[in-house]
Amino acid sequence: MVIDRMKKVELLAPAGNLEKLKIAFAYGADAVYGGTSTFSLRIRSGKEFDMESYAEGIEYAHAQGKKVYCTINSFPFNSQLKLYENHIAKMAELSPDAFIVSSPGIIKMASKIAPDIPIHLSTQANVMNSLDAQVYYDLGVKRIIAAREISLKDCEAIKSVLPDLELEIFVHGSMCFAYSG
Repeated sequence: MVIDRMKKVELLAPAGNLEKLKIAFAYGADAVYGGTSTFSLRIRSGKEFDMESYAEGIEYAHAQGKKVYCTINSFPFNSQLKLYENHIAKMAELSPDAFIVSSPGIIKMASKIAPDIPIHLSTQANVMNSLDAQVYYDLGVKRIIAAREISLKDCEAIKSVLPDLELEIFVHGSMCFAYSG
């Protein structure tokens, strides 16, 4: 959820496939997020978006005045960089309302390939303070999806330093976890 005292709250929900996208909008979501490939951490069900259904979902959303944020929030290996470039270019052709990314390198890559598509920073980057927020803001990030564990007080501190930065927060807190190894 995004809260800005000067703007309306945006209710954002995950959408793993076209059916879930339509359900989210039917139940009041203003925007959804999801992706089409292994470059999205949302992909795991085996019944996810393909390029055609993702394009249809974006068209459906836009026809209703709703938004779709494209998740490209995994972290690339060197051997994948060209694949990421191709994927970002294909996603840009579908005109999503933003890219959600985690990697500073992918922020730069997406900004170069699709300069008109806003960049949102994934919660995977774990931003919890104004110093980190400033670094990403300076890279061109328009919205930061804060770490799930962040407090409202810390969000207010970030906004006091970066009033033009949009902050998105999970209203349910931390419901999942990740580990390496």
